[in-house]
Amino acid sequence: MIKKELLISGSCIYKNYAGKTFWFIVKNDEDSGWELPKASVRRGESSVRTAIRVAAERGGMKVKVIEEAGRVTGAVVVSGKPISQKTIFYLMALKGLEGEAIGYSSETWLDYTKVVKKLHLKRDKSILKSANKLLKHIAKSKTKKKDF
Repeated sequence: MIKKELLISGSCIYKNYAGKTFWFIVKNDEDSGWELPKASVRRGESSVRTAIRVAAERGGMKVKVIEEAGRVTGAVVVSGKPISQKTIFYLMALKGLEGEAIGYSSETWLDYTKVVKKLHLKRDKSILKSANKLLKHIAKSKTKKKDF
C-alpha cells in the first residue's frame, strides 16, 4: 500500500516601506477569509521552488526565500479517503513586482497588527507570529554585525 501525503508550500511574504514592515495576505475567493498564500507542491518540485513559483505566477512578485518559518501537519479527505497533509511555510522578502497579482480574488499588504486581525485561521496567525519573530531576530543579528 502506498502512503500518500499532500505537501503544501506556504508563504509569509514581507516588504519594508517607509520604515515599516508589511505582510502579504490573500483571499482565494470572495466567500473565503483572509489567509497566507499557499499552494500544492507539484511532483518533482521542492516546496521552496513552489513558494517562489506561486509568488511569481499568482502574485506577480519576485521574492527571496529567507528561511523556513514553520510547519503544520494535519489530514484532509480526498475522494472519501483521509490523506495526511504537511504545510511548510517560508519567510520571504519581496524583491520586486513583475506584474499584477492575478491568482487571487483579493490581496493586500498590511502591517503585522492589522494582518493578525484579518487572518481567519489560527494556524496562519501562529505561523505569521513565528515569521515576524524570525524577521526581528534576523534584523537584530544584522545590526549587531554592523557594530563590529
